Amino acid sequence: MKRARILATGVTILCLMIVMASCNSKRWVFDELVREQIHRNLLQNIRLGDGVPLSIDVTWRWTINNPKAFGKTYISADSFNQMILVPYATEIVNLISHNYNSVDSVFASQRKHYIDNIRSSLLSNLITAHIHIDQVILAELHFPDRYAQAKEAIGIKAQELEHIGEQSRVDIAQAEAYRKQAEADGKIQIAEAEAEGRLQKIRAETEKNRRASELARAETQAQVDRVKAQAEIEEKQMMARAELEKMRDLKNLELEKREQLDGLALDKERDLEQLNYENQVKLARLCTDNPVYASFLVNKELASKVEIAVLPTGTDPNVFGNLINNTIPSTR
Repeated sequence: MKRARILATGVTILCLMIVMASCNSKRWVFDELVREQIHRNLLQNIRLGDGVPLSIDVTWRWTINNPKAFGKTYISADSFNQMILVPYATEIVNLISHNYNSVDSVFASQRKHYIDNIRSSLLSNLITAHIHIDQVILAELHFPDRYAQAKEAIGIKAQELEHIGEQSRVDIAQAEAYRKQAEADGKIQIAEAEAEGRLQKIRAETEKNRRASELARAETQAQVDRVKAQAEIEEKQMMARAELEKMRDLKNLELEKREQLDGLALDKERDLEQLNYENQVKLARLCTDNPVYASFLVNKELASKVEIAVLPTGTDPNVFGNLINNTIPSTR
């Protein structure tokens, strides 16, 4: 008797502990839903109008309007973010991105307009009956590696060309200074040579220096032209490779769509075969349960070939009536 009381007391204490733990858990979940939610997400496979994919690193701050109703419908704020907000936001951003036809414009000239458009659209549309979006922050746009590398290479070539152009301007200025210095020296030497009979030689040296200056300037300009032409060729090659990759991606996407359609057609064919098989099984069971009806079907098939009407035989006179009244399952 004493052991029974002790056991009952222990069971009571255990039940109280379970109830308290459950209350604490519910209180913790409620407190978690009341506070402001902050989630950082990566929206992937966003397609622009020209088919180029990119990813967007976005963070949104949101609050729950009715925590009690929200807790009855969803497991947690994190699951709601992953199952509802992320797919919905991806759909909204894809609809906006489809209106931007050029990846170059989003990369440079229209970048701010594109980000502002996405932010305002998410703030106004990413709303449900349970939550409210307080703020949307777009941290970064991630373009395909091959496109980013091509743009970086183009930028490096532009810097190199600018450096060469700057160096060429310095060389030309120095050559011009040498020419002026040579002319000044030549005038001095001419004045001195008039008395010594060396005027012709001084003029020849002055002409030589002038031609050397012009040759240096022409060589510098030729080098600039060669580098610029090479940079343009490499830029066209890189953009052609990027365009080829884009076409391959579009082709792979088309192949995936065709495979999905072929899969649907195959599933439909399998469903028809399964339905036909089930009808045959029903007919076989019907013939097994009713030999008179089975005999009727055989005689009917034979009679159809010689144009003779055959009625079912046997001791059951209601078989034909059952056929008329649709009491026998259809074999179609």
